Amino acid sequence: MRKALGGLFGAQAIDAYLRPDGIIRHIVAFVDSLPRKHISPDSQPIKPIVGGFIATGDEQATPLSAENAAKYAPYVAVIRKVDPRLVSDVYFHYHALFQQAYEELTKSRARFDDRVLQAIDA
Repeated sequence: MRKALGGLFGAQAIDAYLRPDGIIRHIVAFVDSLPRKHISPDSQPIKPIVGGFIATGDEQATPLSAENAAKYAPYVAVIRKVDPRLVSDVYFHYHALFQQAYEELTKSRARFDDRVLQAIDA
């Protein structure tokens, strides 16, 4: 999976941004948590971004700081370069492993594809 993602996003980006262990397991846990109110930092497939979330304003209005957007710019640049069809191809190639990881995580025979759709709709 690491090699396939490196082919899509570039090996440097994968080394810089993704957690090196259990990539599929982390992606599955992250997708599973998206429709929920809380996403555990342990479930995220990317390495923690340095620095906390930055907002400006007061309790009534908290617009995002420009500094906040700058922290995410390298991630966005990497994602924008990739053809979504190629990402889909990798997903379908490794589909059985995603499904297996999802069954292990949820202790059920539920379909990971259904959870992906729920995450998209959330």
